[in-house]
Amino acid sequence: MLRLDYCRRVILRYGNGAICLNTIKLFSKLTQRVYGMSVRSNSTFRRLMRLDSIPTGLARHVNACLRLCDVRKMSGTISICHIPNDLKAKLRAFRFQKSTATNVLILKIDRETHTLIIEEDMQDCGDLEEVKDELPHQQPRYLLISYQLKHSDGRVSYPMCLVFYSPTGCHPEQQMLYAGSRNSLVQECELTKNFEIRDLDEFTSEFLDSKLKP
Repeated sequence: MLRLDYCRRVILRYGNGAICLNTIKLFSKLTQRVYGMSVRSNSTFRRLMRLDSIPTGLARHVNACLRLCDVRKMSGTISICHIPNDLKAKLRAFRFQKSTATNVLILKIDRETHTLIIEEDMQDCGDLEEVKDELPHQQPRYLLISYQLKHSDGRVSYPMCLVFYSPTGCHPEQQMLYAGSRNSLVQECELTKNFEIRDLDEFTSEFLDSKLKP
């Protein structure tokens, strides 16, 4: 257990005790996900700060949040990774390609440059197990999927969605890089469907069917 004193600068960032709203949002996501603690307001945050100690794992999450605050100053909307123009062109081509199969782009964020890149371009995926085999066990990834959806009336459609894979046990700074950049990617691809999974066992045809069928 660690004292909270060194963590206070994460919360009180701008003098006179003002709390950065985006810091609260990011910290709230982490504490809710990892520790089941709900931190949704300044008052709740201040009550948390009056605790005498903090679990070591939670302290690591606080420090990761602080590092990202320092890098981006947490101004405006959270947008951490850079999407280069050549990747934007590839994403657009992927969206409008004519295909009669399930296709998947596996995207990762380069930790050094904070640039989004394509890790795998998987065409004609007959089985989602092929995709799962390409995913790391302790690193986040984005999956941009053009999915072959079979309807009960015999129709076949090809909806597109984003799956944010955020496995338990991944480095908190990596987790925040991906979580903070997710909305930018959704907006770039003009998606209306995006989901998050924590375990590879969740990623099945049944899961996508249930999420994508009207």
